[in-house]
Amino acid sequence: MSNLATLGDRVVALIIDTIIIFLISLVILIPLLVFGFFGGSFAFSFPFFFFVGPIVLATWLLPLFYFTYFESTSGQTPGKQMAHIRTVDEKTLKPLDFGRSLVRNLLRIIDSLPFLYIVGLILVASTEKRQRIGDMAAGSIVVKA
Repeated sequence: MSNLATLGDRVVALIIDTIIIFLISLVILIPLLVFGFFGGSFAFSFPFFFFVGPIVLATWLLPLFYFTYFESTSGQTPGKQMAHIRTVDEKTLKPLDFGRSLVRNLLRIIDSLPFLYIVGLILVASTEKRQRIGDMAAGSIVVKA
């Protein structure tokens, strides 16, 4: 298929999305930082730990739901929009439903191993449909928009 996104397109989109997620995470982490800078015993008191769990959970879930939401609605995250690419069902070329997008994005954990998305990069560069493990499991491809 000649309309497939290139490895470079996908890397650019991922970098943009990572920056956006990082900035959103900073906003989420501000309460933790504020409470942490009160110093001394307060930093280890109940209010501090009350916020740690939800903040850590939110910063782990944020990327998962960020990618899943955008890819299951329009097929494009903001990074993909800027890179002019889109995630679609490999048969219908329509955006994935929420469940398949969730599967695709849960498998980012494997694609990102051992670091810097090495497994995903190797697969995108070497497979006929330029699919990473998440794409294969979800039946998706990334195409030029």
